[in-house]
Amino acid sequence: EDSWLRRAAVTYMWVMLPVGVYGIANLYFESRFDWSASKTGLNLAMASATGVILNTLIVPALVPHRVSPPKALLASMSLDLVMMAVTGAVTSGPVAFWTAIPRAAIFVVPPLFRLQVAERHPGQQGLLQGILTSAETLVFAVAPAVYAWIYATGAAHGIDGLPWFAASLAMAGGIASYIALEAAHNRRVHAELQAKLLESGKPAPTFGGCPRGNFLGDL
Repeated sequence: EDSWLRRAAVTYMWVMLPVGVYGIANLYFESRFDWSASKTGLNLAMASATGVILNTLIVPALVPHRVSPPKALLASMSLDLVMMAVTGAVTSGPVAFWTAIPRAAIFVVPPLFRLQVAERHPGQQGLLQGILTSAETLVFAVAPAVYAWIYATGAAHGIDGLPWFAASLAMAGGIASYIALEAAHNRRVHAELQAKLLESGKPAPTFGGCPRGNFLGDL
């Protein structure tokens, strides 16, 4: 149980790391595309507004009624991974401006992650949410400074988009960590099921040492 909670905290830190790149978004867009402060603010506002719409209207209508939380979370993280890389690679100002809408996927990831881990451990909500909040606070305190250093290093070598590539890589780490977290959860569930069936004298169904079917359960 404690091991799973620690893994959840580490995974959440990985998932939140890409959000820290928005701490240098003003500097990045103004210097690379020569945007005015108002245009940069509008771009970030578009991303935030799209995130609000997703979280209040679209996600509740789909999750978990039509799409399972794990699938929705993986889809959001995957889209964010791609869009972070695109934002770092794009050289056209108008194209970069409109990437704000798909980039809003990043704002869906944290609440979906919290929803997912809450379903996994409904009896540990106080401790779990406290751990996740602490992890989030730590990331927000450190990540902007790290991305600023990455930006300065990249700009010195002619790679202005380096912080966005780093954010994309961080999300790849988040996806890998989340898949490992889900696998650990399903192994624990399988072990509990096996113990109960053994107590009743029945063998537990297995498939390569994991619960029959996908080792990630409903992924």
